[in-house]
Amino acid sequence: MLRQQKSLSIEHLFSICRLAGYCLLFIVLLFHGCSSETGSMSRIESIGAPKLVVENSSYDFGNIKPGSKNTATFNFTNVGDRPLKITNVKKCCGAVVKLDKEELNPGESGTLTAQYRTGQSVGGVLNKKITVFTNDPENQQTELTIVGKVIKTLEWTPSRLELSAYDDNKGCPDIKIRSLDGTPFSEGHRGQPLKYK
Repeated sequence: MLRQQKSLSIEHLFSICRLAGYCLLFIVLLFHGCSSETGSMSRIESIGAPKLVVENSSYDFGNIKPGSKNTATFNFTNVGDRPLKITNVKKCCGAVVKLDKEELNPGESGTLTAQYRTGQSVGGVLNKKITVFTNDPENQQTELTIVGKVIKTLEWTPSRLELSAYDDNKGCPDIKIRSLDGTPFSEGHRGQPLKYK
């Protein structure tokens, strides 16, 4: 009987140890699975991404004169946690665009300047677009806008003239030119005075 009790308690002890081993294995696997999952998440979070933030995506020249040179400045920052690369800048017709840097580390700022010379037209609304292409996965294209109003600074009569160097200009009315903004002007072309015969 004593021998039977001993064997029962040894078998019972082995069963308890086996059960404890399974429990321990389960706990180890459970914690290992959680920590590797957490490790994956932290690895994903540490990979991160660049992120472009533009201080102001629109620049207003206000009232500008025909034939004037105007410069717009756009400031931007990489608020992501990976380097930001500016891969291309698509500029509008007539604009000269300059970047101070094409790659920004996290937290670094940069500047894009766009120089635009208005035409000699008598006036109108200016609305130009510049598109910046980056490796920001959430916003690979950022559109910048330049606006302004080209104001008429001169007035002349007659409004349409046809002058010829070879034909007689008989009957041509007097040409009157007046400054609308009080700015003095001279008769000439590209700094050279007109010559009359």
